[in-house]
Amino acid sequence: MQSERIRLKTLLFAVLFFGIFGLANFSHAASPVLFYSDITSGPNSGGQNDKGVFATVWGKGFGDNQDDSHITVGGGLVDNYPEWSDTKICFQLGSEAATGDIVVVVGGISSNGLPFTVRTGNIYFISSDGSGDGSHDAPMSPTNFCNVIKTNKGSIGYFRAGTYTGEYAHAGWHAMFTLEAGHSGLMGQENAFIAYPGEIVTLSHVGEGERSIFRIMDTNEHDIVVAKFRMISTNGAVATHSRWRVVGNDIDAIHAISASGAITTGQYQDNTSEAIYIYGNNIHGGSSGANVDHAIYPGSGSSNVFIGWNYIHDNNFGTGATISLNCNNAYNLELVSENVRIFNNIIDMSAYGGRATGVFETGDGSSVYHYNNVIIGPPSNQNDTMYAHSANVYYYNNTLYNVGSLYHAGVFSFYADTISGSGYTHDYAPESITLRNNIVYAASNASSYLNCLNISGTNNVPTPINDHNLWHGIGSFAGHSGCDNGCGENGNSLESDPLFSNAPSDLSISASSSAINVGADMSTIFTTDINGLIRTDAFDIGAYEYVESGGDTTAPQSPAGLSVR
Repeated sequence: MQSERIRLKTLLFAVLFFGIFGLANFSHAASPVLFYSDITSGPNSGGQNDKGVFATVWGKGFGDNQDDSHITVGGGLVDNYPEWSDTKICFQLGSEAATGDIVVVVGGISSNGLPFTVRTGNIYFISSDGSGDGSHDAPMSPTNFCNVIKTNKGSIGYFRAGTYTGEYAHAGWHAMFTLEAGHSGLMGQENAFIAYPGEIVTLSHVGEGERSIFRIMDTNEHDIVVAKFRMISTNGAVATHSRWRVVGNDIDAIHAISASGAITTGQYQDNTSEAIYIYGNNIHGGSSGANVDHAIYPGSGSSNVFIGWNYIHDNNFGTGATISLNCNNAYNLELVSENVRIFNNIIDMSAYGGRATGVFETGDGSSVYHYNNVIIGPPSNQNDTMYAHSANVYYYNNTLYNVGSLYHAGVFSFYADTISGSGYTHDYAPESITLRNNIVYAASNASSYLNCLNISGTNNVPTPINDHNLWHGIGSFAGHSGCDNGCGENGNSLESDPLFSNAPSDLSISASSSAINVGADMSTIFTTDINGLIRTDAFDIGAYEYVESGGDTTAPQSPAGLSVR
């Protein structure tokens, strides 16, 4: 029953993220679009049939069947395709692949490119009862794989079908894989844990006491890839440090109070965790009911963190934020979180409630961007939807539906407050606030669109930059916002029905929406919408760009020149 439930949730993820939310517009697109890949480097020889690594890419517009479509890497045609769907392709490199871009060609039309480096490295195959040398025909055990990657950097391990329940590195540490510095890869030569193409690989670690899947022992575990698994965990599933990629996993975690996240970054307070990519994960099942638990929990000065294309739903974390950026004593420890980007996610709180995102304690100079996210509000509407106590926070082109609080909190809430903990007290407040190009469709019983409150301490909440937003559901913005130091001028904003295509199942905007071509140009930050559709100079408001028949979707996937791979 458990595996069937997970299978149905995975199917729902595909339907919701790639089928219902806004794809009516995408069906007119002229070009396939690539979003991200699981690995970004690997050998084109060795492994199964001496054809190199299997890599997987996600995107849109590939077609349900391959037909005459194909993929090139560095201009060379890849060898074979064990998985092909309209939104995901797995391929094996083969001898013609070279360092360069991964490009999908559909009907003679090429997608945007994703960078890939052909390099040397070892390829292993693993099974739960393996006792071989790690070749395709003689898989090794998970324990042996954890041992060989200590001396063979840049190794890629493909786990075969089945359910894994043991502790394979440092038994007794209450995690399936407790990784130490020796398990790290090298920059550009990641050690990778990946499910074998087309097979269901379940990592299950449940029971009394603390239970997790991937755990780090200190601050030195880096250059790791974890991709395409189904994970079931009593507590958190994946703890990361620098240069990790956590991609395309189905995660059912946080069933006991953990003060953690299904995926965490920067577990240790050292301000060095950076370049972390959390892409395309289906996170659900959290049942702790604790405010200190979260789906994704970046903290401790993690910088250059990219949280994109995740589908987060059916989690009960009380009033805790689904994605929460926080580290106790951050100011005193100077834990600065620079360039944290939360984008292209769907956060559905309709089953349980809670908050979508929160920025709690961060060091001065932190910057957190939220854009192209779709957020569906909870049934009880007891909490603010997106909030911040610190950092420079930016909210661009998000679509929020049925959101807001029954009480005095806003859809957006910003606080100045004195926060105390074990041995520290500090006055926190956001350093700056920018709200631009957001659609806010408040629940009919919500109390406020925006609140900026000076609760205690010496700091004050700054006046937000507030323009080109669309407010609807509870009347005028002026009549439903309260800010101690002003709520901003609400410049160039609208107060009208956004006219979604078919709310709540489809929150793209229809052809008659007033949100079309009236947004501010955000192309210095990002150039596409949640579906990968290119945005023109006159951005639409909200997460979805409206494109008429024949619109071109080919666009770079790197915001502001940063390498988002």
